[in-house]
Amino acid sequence: MVGATAVRLEPWQTGFAVRRDWPVDGTHDFVGLSATAAEAGWFAVADRAFWRRGPVRPLHSVVEISARDFDLHARRRECRAPDCPVAAPVPARVDTVEGWA
Repeated sequence: MVGATAVRLEPWQTGFAVRRDWPVDGTHDFVGLSATAAEAGWFAVADRAFWRRGPVRPLHSVVEISARDFDLHARRRECRAPDCPVAAPVPARVDTVEGWA
């Protein structure tokens, strides 16, 4: 269930949000602030399903962001700032790389 916990984060607390990157114009926005990465992940699944039938589909990622930054970012339209939070790259597992025994 998306948003099952109604935890209100203090402005200084860190939570997890879904970052939507729009491929057409290079902008991004943040939606679905949650206390856990799992809740944000489920929000991303639901949001992806919503946009699936549209002509333009955003790329989704879960990022760590403070509640204050999330609230401030909501006032920014068409943000292209390179210093906004991005998802950490997932390290490759050594046992899945070809050539490694």
